Amino acid sequence: MTTPHFFHAGWPLLLGAALLVSAGVGAQVYKHVDKDGKVTYSTTPPSKEAKPILLPELTTVPAFKGKPGGDAADNGDKAAREAREDRRRLIEEKIVFEEKSLEELRRTYNKGEPERQGDEKNYQKYLDRVERLKHEIEAQEKKIDALRKDLENVQTNRNEASEPASKPVRRDKSKE
Repeated sequence: MTTPHFFHAGWPLLLGAALLVSAGVGAQVYKHVDKDGKVTYSTTPPSKEAKPILLPELTTVPAFKGKPGGDAADNGDKAAREAREDRRRLIEEKIVFEEKSLEELRRTYNKGEPERQGDEKNYQKYLDRVERLKHEIEAQEKKIDALRKDLENVQTNRNEASEPASKPVRRDKSKE
């Protein structure tokens, strides 16, 4: 049975590294080369020909238990959270404003039969205004839907940052 080539070439290095790790701080490591050229590393001298190896002192650093970047990352996270919160508040305020505008448009539209205005003696002018109001209502609804989607995206990003999300603003469909 043959042994892989990398094992023959790397075993002294592997053995030496293992001894270094297991030797601990302050332990002496010895290197011995026998008459066949075989190199042996150990913490006890195998013979009088074994030579002590001077190893540099090992520096140990405890594992970091926080987020990468430490306080700087926390400040960045805090700034990002505040920016998301500001954006969420602005979107919610905009939704409330746009819903009030939509409600006013619907009142004016009056289910497709708005009151005629004084300058609408021509019936076609009245029909044009009714059609324009209908399109404005549809555009306003799309605008509110887009704002809700933005709000949902902001809240999704917030949830990914492991914060509790606020309740989304819901459209009252009973007024449609």
